[in-house]
Amino acid sequence: MTVLQALAAHYERLAAEDDAPPFGFSRENISYAIVLSPRGVALDTMQLLDTSGKKPRPRVLPVPQAVKRTSGVAANFLWDKTAYVLGARRDSNTKQLALVKRGEHAAFRALHEELIVGSDDTGLRALHAFLNAWRPEEYSGLHYAEDMLDTHVVFRLDGDSGFLHDRAAAKDIWSAHLDRRSAGAERGFCLVSGRRAPVARLHPPLKGVSDAKPSKPSGASIVSFNLDAFESFGKKQGANAPVSERAASAYTTALNALLARGSKRRIQIGDTTTVFWAEASGEGEAAAAEEFLSLMIAPPPPTD
Repeated sequence: MTVLQALAAHYERLAAEDDAPPFGFSRENISYAIVLSPRGVALDTMQLLDTSGKKPRPRVLPVPQAVKRTSGVAANFLWDKTAYVLGARRDSNTKQLALVKRGEHAAFRALHEELIVGSDDTGLRALHAFLNAWRPEEYSGLHYAEDMLDTHVVFRLDGDSGFLHDRAAAKDIWSAHLDRRSAGAERGFCLVSGRRAPVARLHPPLKGVSDAKPSKPSGASIVSFNLDAFESFGKKQGANAPVSERAASAYTTALNALLARGSKRRIQIGDTTTVFWAEASGEGEAAAAEEFLSLMIAPPPPTD
């Protein structure tokens, strides 16, 4: 069994225990929610930060899977950074509010115009109305405007306890979009599952590997072909080592869970990041084995 197959199998265990999001979704750091009226008016901004620790941290929420960005512009569905959602960012030089210039907000609007136009869901109709009326110049009038810059933002319909991406209509639209995208993807025999399926051109990013991509906070990859010298027989990117979209999602979701902040299955020694997990047939046996190993190899507490 290869490491990717083992990680994909670990994902199935996590998913069965409701410790991992389903295919097409990922867990992301979310800091704020824009509260919309049914008519699409931004009524308020909700802070979603986790304040249980010494310093506030974004809350980790399951959302439609993040797109993989390199240098281009690509929007996420129903969530993203303020540059995409609201057209505002923090200038890297002045550290002040600046409006986007590369078309991030236009890409966010275009994606949602394509996917949610015509929906009869109250929440999605509210978002559609908001995006049609919103102007980035209004950003400074939002609650938490300064603190919210460059964080990840979601939407909530006023009076609802959940978010727009949690609504059944939103999940159905996203699933249909994934199906259409897969229908146009190149098909091949997956090196992880052994089945013929749509091949992932780019694999989801891995986060939490120290120094893997110091200049690119978007994440690292363990399967990638980004130079012509690495390609063969005219195949491009992921087609050189075909892994299905579902298998790629599974192994990266499992590995990101192992690498997550606070994970007891991650050990950092110098510049080396090591993760581990166990397989067992009995209920709770794998978790017990992982806990035991974590205690055995954990670094000693600091001495005075």
